[in-house]
Amino acid sequence: MRGFIAVPLQSLDKMSPLFEQITREHEKTAKSVSPDQIHITLRFFGNIDDTNASKISQVMERINFQPFRVRAESVGQFPSRGLANVLYIKVYSPEIYLLEKTISKALSLEGIPEEKKPFVPHITISRFRKPEDLKNIMVRFGNEKFTDEICNRLIFFKSELTSGGPHYDIIKEIQLK
Repeated sequence: MRGFIAVPLQSLDKMSPLFEQITREHEKTAKSVSPDQIHITLRFFGNIDDTNASKISQVMERINFQPFRVRAESVGQFPSRGLANVLYIKVYSPEIYLLEKTISKALSLEGIPEEKKPFVPHITISRFRKPEDLKNIMVRFGNEKFTDEICNRLIFFKSELTSGGPHYDIIKEIQLK
């Protein structure tokens, strides 16, 4: 199974115009995340077996972290220049870096190696079947403020890629307190 740990978001109203423009301009090539499944990925595992899924669930039970504030504003793309494969919203929160480090350290103690790439907090909005020119979206939403909210949950998700976009099921959820 494919899995990841994420912080879910609640205040999504201001994202509607972004999804509408993606649908209008890139309907045939975009696979967007369903608005009710918007989240900030803290750690992506790719394919994991049942043993590691169990270890991840156990690590989550031991996470002790307080709720924290997150601001999501402006859009970005991967790669950062030229045609894009991914559209995302930038995330700002000093605490999210500390939470990611806390999780990574706890996972490494269970034999799950730390991520080699640097952590870049973001909200994936769409993936594209072929690289796309997103200039119109970048101009319109480059300075948009999407949400400013308190995050108080942490979720271990199972991810299934479908033709209509990704679908996520909750494996383990904890409250931050």
